[in-house]
Amino acid sequence: MPLESLLELVETLQKRIDEHGAALRQSEALTRAALIDPLLRELGWDTANPALVIPEYSLGKGKADYALLKDGKPAIVVEAKKLDTSLGDAASQGIGYCIEDGIAYFAVTDGRQWQIYETHKMAPITEKLTVQFDIAQSPPLTCLKAMALWRPSVAAGSVNAAQAPVVQPRPEEQQAEHPEPVPVYSPAAAEQPAQPRISERQSASESMAMLRSQKEQSNASQAVPVSTNGGHDEEWIPLPNLNVRRGDTAPIEIEFPDGSRTQTGRWNRVLVESIRWLANSNFINGNHYPIRYGSRYILSDSPIHPNGSEFKYSIFVGPFAIETNYSAPDCVRNAIIITRRTGQNPAQFKVRFADEHASPRVPAPASSTLGSTNYDGTDWTPMSDLDIRRGDRRSSPAEIQFPDNKRVQARRWSHVMREVIRWLVDNDYLDQSHCPIQYASRYIIADSPSHPTGKGFTQAISIGEFYVEMNYQPPDCIRNAIIITQRAGQDPTQFKVRLSP
Repeated sequence: MPLESLLELVETLQKRIDEHGAALRQSEALTRAALIDPLLRELGWDTANPALVIPEYSLGKGKADYALLKDGKPAIVVEAKKLDTSLGDAASQGIGYCIEDGIAYFAVTDGRQWQIYETHKMAPITEKLTVQFDIAQSPPLTCLKAMALWRPSVAAGSVNAAQAPVVQPRPEEQQAEHPEPVPVYSPAAAEQPAQPRISERQSASESMAMLRSQKEQSNASQAVPVSTNGGHDEEWIPLPNLNVRRGDTAPIEIEFPDGSRTQTGRWNRVLVESIRWLANSNFINGNHYPIRYGSRYILSDSPIHPNGSEFKYSIFVGPFAIETNYSAPDCVRNAIIITRRTGQNPAQFKVRFADEHASPRVPAPASSTLGSTNYDGTDWTPMSDLDIRRGDRRSSPAEIQFPDNKRVQARRWSHVMREVIRWLVDNDYLDQSHCPIQYASRYIIADSPSHPTGKGFTQAISIGEFYVEMNYQPPDCIRNAIIITQRAGQDPTQFKVRLSP
């Protein structure tokens, strides 16, 4: 693809917009055929080759117009609009879906305007914009920016804005009033050191080699992102500004858009408390979930991933099940994904760290994923915050406290489930209208001791009019207690457990 060929195409597209603009503004299909497909083909994307381009690619709840493939997987998803259509709404929604599916870049175009976003960049949407160009503007500059979509460039992972080069004009453009070639440049380029000219006959590969070299030199002088290990210029750091690495110190507190704050102590609590605030503020509801990243759910109405496997470490907030088995950077990423999905600005969610000499890891109680204790002046942990694992012998319950502050002994995790159900029944929160309640293919509670398969309960007890299946592992007992509590319309955070010393 010589640059001369690309230059000629851009000029042709400009003429089509001028001559057929009225028709193009009425038809997305015509815009694709007349403006978008030709440019993609010129940049190496044979739109008729399924090995390179998948049209009508399933993305989120709909379909994107093109998926440009790298090694058989989407590298860039392109959403097409008819000419002169606003691109803002499509960009916001498309980026969210690409983040969920693990696609690195999202592009949206009306055939004239092109915008390319780096979806996984931890920054506001305006800062995710990596490349933008307008076919109607300077053809030479448009060509170099459009080369960010050049297929070999995408394969090399180089989807970046090029610096505006100096382009040698065509001989016929060198009029008498301009005896010397007139360079085309942008204000940003004017601040850069002098750059070598790019001839029209220079190959695209040679051009890209030069651009990559310039990019490397530019990157060497750029400031590094804010680290989370001390040295902050400000006490409170917006979530998108964090540069989190595995093993980094967790923040001690998070602040929400309304100015309220809560303690954290672990990275997964940043995720959980962000969701809790969104739920309590009525910003998140059933229309938003399930929310996933890649092949796993972050948030759903049940702790089951799309492949049928259970959440490894689930926390319930209201009706939502949250998968907390993520690394520190992934917890921050997930919090940003969910915040944006609910229409909120993640920059308004800020965290604060201890001093820079703090321990790189904050120890947590053996039973609590969130490291939360001292909820009411003693060592009570909300049931929804418990992290109990199969075969875990580190701790066992001693007592459970209910929303009315009543307390009973509970020496086993199955006792916790039993006493929660008993309290709900005794206080008329749980009745026959709620039954049966099941998880996966088995009943937890029913009006007869038989599972949906017809098989009898293995260890059945009766509480009032109900039969309860007690043959569950400790983590399943807590999960079941939370499910039943929520089904009865109660808040599982109000049911608290004190551990044995």
